[in-house]
Amino acid sequence: MRAGSYLVLLTVTLVGLVLFGPPPPVARSQSDRAVKASYGYLKGKQIALFDRYSTAQNKKNGTNLSPEAFFNSLPESDRTTFTAVTHALTHTPLTDGEGRRHGTALDLVANVNEIAGERKGERGDFQFRLYVELIPAANQLLRDAREFFRDKDNSVFHKGYPVNWRQGGPVPNLQISMAKSGNLADIDVDYRSSRFPKALVNGHLRASNSDVRAGKNFFGHIRTWIGLIRWWRPLQAKEVLRVEAIEAKRMATGSGETASAAHPTPEELAEGRKVAEEMNNFLTVWLAKQDQQAAVEFLTKHPNACVSIDSDEEDEQLRGEKAKQLFLQMLSLGITATDSGAPLGERIGSIHPWDPELVFIDHPYASLFALRGIQRDDAAEFRCDTSTLAEDPDRYGEYFVTYLAFTCPSCGGLSFLWYKEDGHWQILSFDMLEG
Repeated sequence: MRAGSYLVLLTVTLVGLVLFGPPPPVARSQSDRAVKASYGYLKGKQIALFDRYSTAQNKKNGTNLSPEAFFNSLPESDRTTFTAVTHALTHTPLTDGEGRRHGTALDLVANVNEIAGERKGERGDFQFRLYVELIPAANQLLRDAREFFRDKDNSVFHKGYPVNWRQGGPVPNLQISMAKSGNLADIDVDYRSSRFPKALVNGHLRASNSDVRAGKNFFGHIRTWIGLIRWWRPLQAKEVLRVEAIEAKRMATGSGETASAAHPTPEELAEGRKVAEEMNNFLTVWLAKQDQQAAVEFLTKHPNACVSIDSDEEDEQLRGEKAKQLFLQMLSLGITATDSGAPLGERIGSIHPWDPELVFIDHPYASLFALRGIQRDDAAEFRCDTSTLAEDPDRYGEYFVTYLAFTCPSCGGLSFLWYKEDGHWQILSFDMLEG
């Protein structure tokens, strides 16, 4: 090429750069941009908490990653879990009874110990949550806060974190499950209602209940806590339904960690096995024979349920006929939600006992349901009633609880409180298992 041609080519190129700007860079995928940006959406104390967490993880793993590099190296589900839970905490005030503000719920958290996103094969209560260290005043601040209420203890799920604080109002809302010591907690967001009996089939007890990416959870989140950016959308390709199927199988088979059961007295064993027989008879009539009228006969003449039946998360007390009508709704839903042609053992499964402090009792129908004796004060929680605790609230033997889980996708579990009335063990109260 002659020199003049080079000059013409160079001139044309320069004119093009002036008129149209430099050529665009090679386009990165949307997912690449989202990964780079995800740490950048953290703000204020979110950043401070994660930076301390990354420092601790670097020390533990012998690495030297910057907080941004470490955050972006985490699985997507870990990043979305940290983002969504801390965002909800940030936008939840703590207001005492006199209207004074005491910061936000995020101020209760001193350090993050573990970010648990999607954990294939684990139960829902081990996924999509933060395990944290709390400030010393956390329990008192929650006790004083208008925004939270003390719900029934976590007796089956949330291993090691029995003290159950829930945010009031309609879902989504926060659940802070605290250790008895008060210094550690498991925090997640419940995106699906625990309203009874709807929660039995709406996925409240599945992992997707706390996964901000699942279904319409993101839109529920931003209706309650404004400002969350859905940076992960280009990356969303997780098989949530597959995870739920694994959980359903796990809950039905009772696979997982074993625990050493406590030793009930001979009297408790004898009475407990009578309860097991009645529970098996009840399940046979209810689910195998589908005879609702016969099944309702297992309910005491004086039922008392303590369940959430409206749009908020706080429990209401139902007595007598109202409790009976809700019990009938539960019976009907249980029949329609399960495969009537399948054997009973394929439709329901036992909840695996995990805490050696709880008195679980072995019985011939352990593959269908779990059984334990409870103290009188625990029984009072089932009834939203503490007025009957004047005499020996710690006494065992008067009340037993049975637990079961439905195996259908998105279905939950139930607990039944049994009490001897007129010489027969009958169902005094009932509730959905809290997740």
